[in-house]
Amino acid sequence: MFTSLIKKYVLVFILTFSGYTFLNWFASLHSGISVNKDYADLWIPAIICYLLAFIVFRPVLKKLGYNKKVTGLLLYALIPVSMWLPIALSQGYFRDISYTIIPIDQPKELDDYPNERFFKINHFVVDTSRCFLIRERHTSGKFGSALQLNSYFVVPVFNDTTERNNSRTSRIGYGVKFSASLANDLLYKSGQQKKVAAFWQRSKEDFSKYNFYQVDYFEKIENTDDAKYLLEAENNSPAFDKTAYNIILMNRSGTIQDLYAREQKTFLYSTLIFFGIALLTLYGVHRYQMRKISNYSSLQMRNS
Repeated sequence: MFTSLIKKYVLVFILTFSGYTFLNWFASLHSGISVNKDYADLWIPAIICYLLAFIVFRPVLKKLGYNKKVTGLLLYALIPVSMWLPIALSQGYFRDISYTIIPIDQPKELDDYPNERFFKINHFVVDTSRCFLIRERHTSGKFGSALQLNSYFVVPVFNDTTERNNSRTSRIGYGVKFSASLANDLLYKSGQQKKVAAFWQRSKEDFSKYNFYQVDYFEKIENTDDAKYLLEAENNSPAFDKTAYNIILMNRSGTIQDLYAREQKTFLYSTLIFFGIALLTLYGVHRYQMRKISNYSSLQMRNS
């Protein structure tokens, strides 16, 4: 029966990883379905893995006769989490390797590549005098132990200085984000507001020094929290066209190969580490449980 558990775990892991990755990749690139990447990469596979843990593995664990605490640990933690995290941490790699950097001369050419993400733009100008700022804060971590702060600046992008001087609005925004994380535990509450105010001020100062033209390549961002807040800034700014589909670009440094390499390492290491930990833990738990059952049976025989 333990061999059946291992075989099922390996099979379900492979099928879930490959099946969900393909469906997510296809939906992102070819279906036209717009789903926030945080949901598509994190929370949807989490739900799937927990459902599979109970549907597929609960009957097997019952037959193995493990005690309730061990069974609960495997069903609620080890099995679903060891399948979920490699899936969640690998989605960006399989999605991004489908794209290359598209060289264009001016921002107006972005409309010729509606399904592409990465661009090298030779000539563009921005109007920093018409920037718009949105501040966002939320808690994260266990019991809201961290306070996350984000300043989102967006400025209009134009093809050249003539268009910048003569156009009242743009369809293309250049997004800049500054972030910080503060401790949110009760002991840190007293001085927190000063730290928050200092971050908002520091963000403005950093933005005033930001070099908009030092760009290795741009990413057109969609279906992310960053895109949500930057598009909200566009919608509230008089510098952007409200009658057309707007585009958000963010500065990316390095090369596309650097991005591929980083994400490939994350994919390989997360898969090997969590898959290996799961197999070793399942084996160790089984040996421990069988030894306990064997010792209990021996004790019963001696008592009888």
